[in-house]
Amino acid sequence: MGGNDWKGSVSRLRRMRLHGAERHRQGKTDLDWSSSSPERPDESALSRTLLLPYLANTARLRQVPDQRLFPATLMPDSDWWQALWPNPTAVLRAVGIGAGMGVVDLCCGNGYFTAPMCELVYPGETWALDLDADLLGQATWTCRDQPNFHAVLGDARDLPRLVRNKMDFVFIANTFHGVPNKLDLSRAVYASLKPGGRFAIVNWHRRPREETPVLDQPRGPDTVLRMAPEDVCRVVEPAGFELSAVFDVGPYHYGAVFRRAESI
Repeated sequence: MGGNDWKGSVSRLRRMRLHGAERHRQGKTDLDWSSSSPERPDESALSRTLLLPYLANTARLRQVPDQRLFPATLMPDSDWWQALWPNPTAVLRAVGIGAGMGVVDLCCGNGYFTAPMCELVYPGETWALDLDADLLGQATWTCRDQPNFHAVLGDARDLPRLVRNKMDFVFIANTFHGVPNKLDLSRAVYASLKPGGRFAIVNWHRRPREETPVLDQPRGPDTVLRMAPEDVCRVVEPAGFELSAVFDVGPYHYGAVFRRAESI
């Protein structure tokens, strides 16, 4: 595929994903993503291995030792996701994210919260971390005009190794319920925060799935995976956190904000 041929189909690009990954490992590429290219690819067509190495604001890709995704945390269709979250900036403000902060959007998905996060914290910095590099590629494209955006491919439980800077805030939305070892993840977040730093978890309320419809269909994780705020506290506080606040951030979600204690 030539450097200026961006009119191929989405399926064609995705079939090239494994081939592109191998060529990137060998230090080879047929792609020219320079500013002279007359047309950039459609966002929905971007494959992680074709996109990430060529964007100026993207941290260098790291090999991920564990390629397993967290259960029941796949990125939903954009139509009902936007209907559920019409104002992501308001959610970020509600949990306490503001200008000048260093923040991590943990398990960022396609960057739905990341892009407004970049704008909200500027001139602070935003790190977007995800294990699924297809989604991270979409987040990178979504945030391509944000000078304070950094993408990191990796497991959220490796956060202290992947993002060496100490953070003011770590944010995770709609994913915590599927983390296999939530205490380990909480400890990783603790190690990544400055003293007094905060950890915000946005979760589905523990209600039956059929009671959380969006656009006339049940949405969200299976009922058995959902967590009440007290369930979250039981696994986060032993990592060294103190609960600061719990409040609703939508019709079916709550935000639980924890503060990093001075010592465990």
